[in-house]
Amino acid sequence: MKRMLSIILLLCIFCVSAAAYTYVDYSADIYDSRYVSSGFDISFYSFDDTAADVNRLYPDDSTYHIELESGISEMAVFGDTAVMLCYDDLNDQLIVYHEDLNSQTLDSFVVRNQSVLYEESFGYDGSLYIIDRTQNNLIRRYSDKGKLLYTYTLPHSVTTILQNDNANIFAIANSTLYRLQGDKATAICDGITSPARFFDSRTFIDRSGDVFALSGNSCNKVVSSGSDQLFACNNGSYIIVADSSKLIAYSRDSGERIRYFDTDGEIIGLCSRNGGIAVLTDNGTPRLLLLRINDFTLYETPSPDNPSSNSGSNANDNNNAEDDGDGSITSKVYTIDNDTMQISDISPSSTMKHFRDNISYKGYTLSFYKNGEVTKSGYVCTAMTAEFISDDAEYIYELSVNGDITSDGKVSSKDTTLLMHYLLGTAEFNGVYTLSADMDRNGVINSLDLVLMKDSI
Repeated sequence: MKRMLSIILLLCIFCVSAAAYTYVDYSADIYDSRYVSSGFDISFYSFDDTAADVNRLYPDDSTYHIELESGISEMAVFGDTAVMLCYDDLNDQLIVYHEDLNSQTLDSFVVRNQSVLYEESFGYDGSLYIIDRTQNNLIRRYSDKGKLLYTYTLPHSVTTILQNDNANIFAIANSTLYRLQGDKATAICDGITSPARFFDSRTFIDRSGDVFALSGNSCNKVVSSGSDQLFACNNGSYIIVADSSKLIAYSRDSGERIRYFDTDGEIIGLCSRNGGIAVLTDNGTPRLLLLRINDFTLYETPSPDNPSSNSGSNANDNNNAEDDGDGSITSKVYTIDNDTMQISDISPSSTMKHFRDNISYKGYTLSFYKNGEVTKSGYVCTAMTAEFISDDAEYIYELSVNGDITSDGKVSSKDTTLLMHYLLGTAEFNGVYTLSADMDRNGVINSLDLVLMKDSI
């Protein structure tokens, strides 16, 4: 079937930094696009006869146009590789084109006596995995020279081939997930509704909205969302699931709904991004929302003590600050802003232990996250989040380290160079990074901040 060559990202109309979140509207024509959202990447692509377009919003915000000699039957994007399958009916063979999206190197090989059934019927990790066209309980694995390497025989018809961000290949047959490794297909767990999609190396969501986490050769259900959209990502202690126009934040530990965000548009892509959440929506115009978990609304707002400027300690975490005994999150060293949910005035090269020693959080446990992953040691960095959790409350703060606008916890020539480009208009940053760049705390970023930043090195 012919497909209109669909996505033309002409220009970014506007980018708005609001109090709650940032969004970008795109001018685009959308006809028959495919959207790929792996939880760590958003790509959308289309193909028409012998041409294909691939647009990657993340991780590298790039656009690729690919010209082929054969008509494209199916296409998919796997990590940094675009794979186009072209069926040559005259010779009854499948031409497999694969383009490295980083080097833009296009190669191909031929698989004889095969054709492609549908998008979820193949996978690619340098080898091609494809459901056999005549015996759909078989998966054939071919080398990049077109040589048959292995045939995996499953007890039931295969409905989906999927892979995680480590390029491990899995398959679903009769609601059972199998791992394909070497020449073996190993059953991992049952109760999976096909199709399914991984959004990190070990966590995936299926068509019924259930989220599973792999653990060795087994998996556990961690969330039951009821959504059928297959868009999910990680954010700290949360699993974010798209449900119609809403994003629902579930606790990874308990599986309970904690927060939500209404995007006011159809969600067509979702991934983690720099410790936040990037969601692509379509309400007539494609819109990319850049969110933090604090932009989400609590389903049930707890009523803990309101943090104040007093100090306290946490004996469970060996906190050495004074304790006022009221369960507040306080500090005599840092500025805690409960409107913006930011903690600032953190000195460069502060370790996590140093941070704990200078803040009181009795009754709470404290965890640090960077780019959505738990961090247990090293420097506190700008744009990291500190999560304070008690039995009945949860507070998530973005952290601002003075002068650290490159998010490595230190101040160096990299920060001053970035600030200089910002002042010249050749670089951009916003949000908590502007707080870190405002060295004199006057609400304006100018050349004096550059001087102060250089002095702090």
